Amino acid sequence: MPLDKTCSSYSLTGDIVERPALGTVSSEKSWAPWFGDVLVEPASIGERAIFSYQGKIYEFKNGTHIRYTGKPELIYLPTRTPKPKLTIDVTIEFQTGIYAGIRVTGAAEGINDAHRIGAIIVPSLDEKFNYIFTRLNDNYYAFRLSAMNDTKTLKLLKQEPSAWEEGYGAELKRIYDGSLNANNTARVHGIQKVEQALKNMDEVSIPIGVTPDPPKNMKWIKVDTSPAEALLFDNRTRMIAVELPNGTALWRPATSVPWQVTNMTTSVFGALFKKESLSINEAMTALQNILPRHKKNIAFAHLALASGKTEVYVSVSGVKDFTRRLPLFDSNPRQVEVNGTNYFNVDDIAGPIVPTSLSIGQDNRVLSIPHSSRSDILGQVTSADSESKLVGFVREKYPNNADIRSMTIATTLPPCDSCAIVMKEFGHSRGADSLNVTWGKRRQP
Repeated sequence: MPLDKTCSSYSLTGDIVERPALGTVSSEKSWAPWFGDVLVEPASIGERAIFSYQGKIYEFKNGTHIRYTGKPELIYLPTRTPKPKLTIDVTIEFQTGIYAGIRVTGAAEGINDAHRIGAIIVPSLDEKFNYIFTRLNDNYYAFRLSAMNDTKTLKLLKQEPSAWEEGYGAELKRIYDGSLNANNTARVHGIQKVEQALKNMDEVSIPIGVTPDPPKNMKWIKVDTSPAEALLFDNRTRMIAVELPNGTALWRPATSVPWQVTNMTTSVFGALFKKESLSINEAMTALQNILPRHKKNIAFAHLALASGKTEVYVSVSGVKDFTRRLPLFDSNPRQVEVNGTNYFNVDDIAGPIVPTSLSIGQDNRVLSIPHSSRSDILGQVTSADSESKLVGFVREKYPNNADIRSMTIATTLPPCDSCAIVMKEFGHSRGADSLNVTWGKRRQP
């Protein structure tokens, strides 16, 4: 889409975020919601507006861009597959904190287009020089910038995959991916909401396994990252926290839980499908038979209340109320009593879920967070995950910690990183020794 009627630059990522003025230089740590924008100025080749993007050639035509399907010789190229340059010319247009806006001239051989994208500029561990690092058309480029070199025009070298799988390259890629994840989150949800999530993560990050000083794990690059930022935006940190049992009394797959938990889960899943008993994996198969066109997960929260009563809250993943399709709720989609225990369809009672990747509850606690393994969070909907819906509902129904003696969450699929963190945050704030979580095996592809 064109930026305006008179401008030759186009956005390839939808609406753009306001960028700092050209020439801006600030060392203050800051957010950069513009970081993920990709602006392109096409090259004029044979009366066509041509540019390269993610391994393909495009042309602007009638106000939009389309894949170029003409003969390559008409645009003076040997093939319709662009060849990325091994060295790209980069101009630094502005910088705030570690985030820089750069202009790249000629991303591919034979195409003199221009791309305006985000890059990181970070110091080496000994602070003797800076690295500049960016991703352009799914390729990574880096340059070692001398502390004495204040030029704004640089030549960045294309990195082979092996270069960013270990050593300084792996650390640069890790920082870049985390930066893209963080700034896209701020762009979509707003800085205030993200900072509220970070405040919550600050309370729970170290208790569930994040190192108190994440930058100490870096061997090549100096960074300024808190445990909360690492937990919310860094994939490697989150994977470590998710695998640890920290933050719960029980955090195990169904194959290795105490027999009391097994008996309870098979009894509950049996009730949901009107069977005498049903294992967690059998429940997954039964759900697939009911919803053959949908890849869904079913989870329940079994609450032992201080009053002596037990309650079961049930949710099937998704924005719609798929839970009413379970046999137990076929006559009453909201609430059913089985052997003195009330079963509640959370998706019917709570109503439609607002599809989002970051949601904050009435008590200012996090109910859903983006996945850390994807830096493009625009299309993610973690608020519809069954475990997140259960935690949110129980939080609002029982705001007093003393009302719940213990809660066991059973889910037919292993919890994703987003749901795992949300459940552990709930356990930490309510008393980790009262939260049990178990899950079934992952479905075969």
